[in-house]
Amino acid sequence: NHHDRYVPPLTGLSALDVGCGGGLLSESLARLGATVTAVDPSIQLVQQAKTHAQLDPKTRSIDYRGGYTVEQLAQEHQNHQL
Repeated sequence: NHHDRYVPPLTGLSALDVGCGGGLLSESLARLGATVTAVDPSIQLVQQAKTHAQLDPKTRSIDYRGGYTVEQLAQEHQNHQL
């Protein structure tokens, strides 16, 4: 069966969503198979995104970081393909 072998197109890739806000793009990337790190300076927006992401098993693993700057992320030296 074709559906038993379906592999989402972004499987194996890591994505960085800078300015993720409520997480709409982050969730879409996760549903397409990417491992997602999502950052936003707004702690409140990220908390809402985290809460919403818990509703879907495909989006629960998103690494949301509120109150986080691009400069802080750059210091971690993580490599993202997207």
